[in-house]
Parts: sequence; structure tokens; C-alpha cells
Amino acid sequence: WRSERGAVSGCGFRMVDQKTAKARVPVDLRVAVVGDSEGRKMYHGLRRLFFGDAGEAFAHHSDLTPLEAGLEGRQIGFYWAPMIEDVRRIVAELYASAARPHAIVISAALWDALHNRDLDAYTRTARTVADEVAGRSDVVYVFVQPPRIIDGLLNTEEKRQFMTERIVATYRHVHDIEFRDEMDLLIKLDHLTGEAFSSEHTTDGVHYAPIYYDVAVQQIVNALPYAAEERGLGWELPSFDSRGTGAMQNPAYGLGVLVAIAVMLVTFDSFGGYTLLGAAVCGSKELKKSMTYAEAFGSVLNAAQAGPPSPALVEPGTEVPDSSEKVPLMEPDRTV
Repeated sequence: WRSERGAVSGCGFRMVDQKTAKARVPVDLRVAVVGDSEGRKMYHGLRRLFFGDAGEAFAHHSDLTPLEAGLEGRQIGFYWAPMIEDVRRIVAELYASAARPHAIVISAALWDALHNRDLDAYTRTARTVADEVAGRSDVVYVFVQPPRIIDGLLNTEEKRQFMTERIVATYRHVHDIEFRDEMDLLIKLDHLTGEAFSSEHTTDGVHYAPIYYDVAVQQIVNALPYAAEERGLGWELPSFDSRGTGAMQNPAYGLGVLVAIAVMLVTFDSFGGYTLLGAAVCGSKELKKSMTYAEAFGSVLNAAQAGPPSPALVEPGTEVPDSSEKVPLMEPDRTV
């Protein structure tokens, strides 16, 4: 996900609304978000996009709307798993459950950095998670990197000592090595929160305003169909009946329009031939003489400003301007 100028032209990702998001995934889509408070914010972002709400009120350190087997419609559940070992256990349980998700979104590292403080042990468990994910090819896996940590805003002494940006960056490096090939998508939340102004959108140096997680959700929803296709999952996407064109789909109406256009061109009458008919009925020779191509369509051609007048439309003896000059196709009527 890049912000460089011109990158969008070569990128298939686009901002999607609720209708488009639902069209990209199965009608019975089940997404499990497994992780810490950053994962919970991703859960709320997914809820905002697919359902227009942020989900139910929650108690800290608890699951939210767990997935249910046999329930119709799309489901998004959050599973509280603050440690990497919790992530490994819950992902295995979800895969074996009757409500196996189509996609699993994972976040980890912050609690391990803060409480376990053992990068080697974390790396071993992360490698186990990667190995287990590699053997489960019928689920799309997404890993969300921890956001950028603003050290000066950390609100406890323990965090200021053990959960600094420098420390958390070492855990991100583990993810880059262990998950890059096994996860279908690696969301760089640290890049999304890496701008200088991002510090204005966090009060504790860890959790950011909803817009950052909404952008990450956009990345996920854009990538899901491609990831499913690469895994050969054959997701059955919802079908939508194309909206009819109404009465204009009748071929007879189209033919009528073409006939009307032909009449106007042949009679030099932009009113569909009624002017010519009126002249014939009233016997007006002057009106018939004035009905020329220039009179009928000159204003339209002049408005086009496409270049010098056509020789066929210029009175004999009139000097034709240089072709490089931008002039009306025909001189306007100067008769008083």
C-alpha cells in the first residue's frame, strides 16, 4: 500500500463501499479476527464496512460475536488472544471447528513484548504458527503488523521500558521473516501510522483513530478475492441481476430515434421536418430557400470550434482563414 504519486494507476486496489465489499466475498463469509486490542480495532473496522456499525459494546479482554455454524449471512468474530501462544491455540481451534472461517486475521506482539519479554521464544512460536498455517490451504490468512509506537505518549512506566518502538520493531522483523511467505497478506499498520501527523491521532501512543484501521480493512477486502483465487478456493460470489434499461431497451424505439435523426439530416431541419412541412402547407418559398445546412446546423458546428470552415460551407469568393487559426466552422448570420 503506497502513497507515491502515480502508484494508483498501476494498482488494482480501490476504495470500496459496503455494496462493493459484499460483492467481493461469499454471502456466507465468516471472518475470524484473532489477537490483541489492535485486532479488536480491525474487527470494528470490518464491522463498519460490512454492516455499517462498530459491533456490540465490549468488555476488555473478551471475545466478540464468535462465529456460529449454520448461521446464515456474513459473520465477523473477534477472539481475544493477546499472546502469540494464544493465537496459535485459537487459530487451531477455529480451523477444526464446525464454523471454520473463510479468512483469519491475526494481530500479535505487543503483549509478548510487554509481559513475556522473550524474543527468542516468540520467534519459535511464530514459526510454529507459520508452519501450521502452511498446512491449511483452504483458509485465507492475514497478519496485521503492530502500529508505530509513539514512545512519548506511552502511559505507563512498564510500557515506556518494554514496549517502545525500538523493541516492537524487532517483533515486526520476526513477522517479516516468518510470515511473509505463509500469510496471504501482511498489513503494514506501522506504515499506515508512520506519517508525522499520525501522532496527533493517538492518545496513548499505541491505539489510533478508526480511520487507520478502516484503511487497513480496505486493503484486506481488496485482496481477499485474489488471495482466495490463488489458493484455489473457488469462492461462490453473490450474483446480482443487472438493472434493466426500461422501455428504451425496445428495438422499435431505437429504430424510431434513428429515423428521426435521418429526417432532420435530410430535410436540414433540426425540428424533425416540421418546419419543412409548415413551409409546404403555407406555400412559403422564402422559408424553403432559407432552409440550408448552414442555417440548420451552423450554430452546432460553430460551437464545436474544431478548425477552419469546410470549403463546402463557404460562400464563393470568401477568403478561407489559415488552418492554424482557431475559427468557427461557419460565419454567423450577419443579416439584419
